Amino acid sequence: MTHIRITTFAFMLAAMLASSQVARAQEAGIDHKADLLLITGSVSTPGMPETAIDYCESFRDVASEARFGWQASRLEELQTEVANATDKLESERQRLQRWVDRRDRFINRANEQLIAIYQKMKPDVAAGHISELEDETAAALLLKLQPRVTSLIFNEMTAARAARLVSLISGASKYASVGAKNTK
Repeated sequence: MTHIRITTFAFMLAAMLASSQVARAQEAGIDHKADLLLITGSVSTPGMPETAIDYCESFRDVASEARFGWQASRLEELQTEVANATDKLESERQRLQRWVDRRDRFINRANEQLIAIYQKMKPDVAAGHISELEDETAAALLLKLQPRVTSLIFNEMTAARAARLVSLISGASKYASVGAKNTK
């Protein structure tokens, strides 16, 4: 910050020096374009006093360093902001992953209990309940039951409904066997 203040002061001082020289040059009837070039940043104009040129050149490196220092500090600030945002996102991802894991455990536990319930039901009652489910849900449920129980439930269903569910189950087992072949 000190470099920026010094640089600003230096440029203001150079501008004041140049403007006073322009005023003196106008009073003397001398062309003042060379001094205007000093104000706009040109330091190599013929006829410019050596003191002004030396002064401007002496602050050129300081100004560059000040600008570089500001840019470096701003870059560090932005890196800190990005790191904080990344930490927040990772924390949120972990929280959501814990929630998903807990939900999956609950669903698996509920599915296991639901399977156990249907395993113990009378086939005609189970067939009535399963007939009211969507095809995919019913097929998934029947796929998880013991084959003996599933066959008894199929015996209690209408032939058309049982055929649709068998088609879904056989399609699911085809996909499962293809997946098993691909993982070897």
